[in-house]
Amino acid sequence: MSNRQPIMTIAFIAASLLLSLPFLALNQNWPFQFFAISAYQNSLSAFDQPWRFVTPIFLHFSALHLIFNMYWLWEFGRQIERIQGRYVLLGLVVVTGVISNLVQYYMTGPFFGGFSGVLYGLLAWLWLWQKREPWSGYLIPSGLMTMMLVFLVLGWTGLLGSIANFAHLGGLVVGAILAAAVLAFRK
Repeated sequence: MSNRQPIMTIAFIAASLLLSLPFLALNQNWPFQFFAISAYQNSLSAFDQPWRFVTPIFLHFSALHLIFNMYWLWEFGRQIERIQGRYVLLGLVVVTGVISNLVQYYMTGPFFGGFSGVLYGLLAWLWLWQKREPWSGYLIPSGLMTMMLVFLVLGWTGLLGSIANFAHLGGLVVGAILAAAVLAFRK
């Protein structure tokens, strides 16, 4: 453990605010035109503009969506950054972001956004580290994983409205695989 400042976590929150607030406060669509996966262009444009594979994580469709995601990003990101460093957090965000975005895109199309898929990945990472190495310093409240899994299941029912269910599931699976792989190679 260290006294590292959560600079990467703050940067991710700032990027989410910067790209979501024009849409939320001013009804401006330009963030989606430049940062969503193929939202306004043909489906191959993302391959010419690779940032589009990760940048949908910064786009949020409602104030509640933004606030909820930024709260959990603050909670999860700070822990990872403090204990394992900003580059581990950056790697986790990029890998879980790209994979969860691609899964969501291929299953439902280009109209999605938010940090939720990444957050499920970070949660899986934290949870597995806490279970396998309780001395690591990670602290996930005992009922949080259950609550988030219930929320994941409820998302598939349609009761919660339009939810990026495939991104959530993709992020959870990728975060768990990454944590299991790193933990296995540490032994």
